[in-house]
Amino acid sequence: MNKITVIGTGSVGSTIAYTLAVTGIASEIVMVDINEEKALGEALDIRQGIPFCGSSVSVYAGSYRDAAGSDIVVLTSGVARKPASRPHADKCKYYKEHYPRDNQVRRQGCLRYRQ
Repeated sequence: MNKITVIGTGSVGSTIAYTLAVTGIASEIVMVDINEEKALGEALDIRQGIPFCGSSVSVYAGSYRDAAGSDIVVLTSGVARKPASRPHADKCKYYKEHYPRDNQVRRQGCLRYRQ
């Protein structure tokens, strides 16, 4: 039983969640996004296709609290790129500001920021 949380439900996050669902790697997938309606829509789309894959994964939209106890957390969220931006530095700044620091998601892993 693997619980995996995907933070960010854009193209990359949704594709990762879909791939995890159809391959049966995870038994539970939590999709978290600042746009809760987007996360819900993506989770419902994936959930509707699960019966055709022979998988029994539970896929749902949630919050950081729902991510507690996850075996893996995949961070795909970030800010849209702008001309002359530094994508890596911008993402590090974004994660520092938005990623929960109270260990409600993380158990044994660690997130390192490098610039």
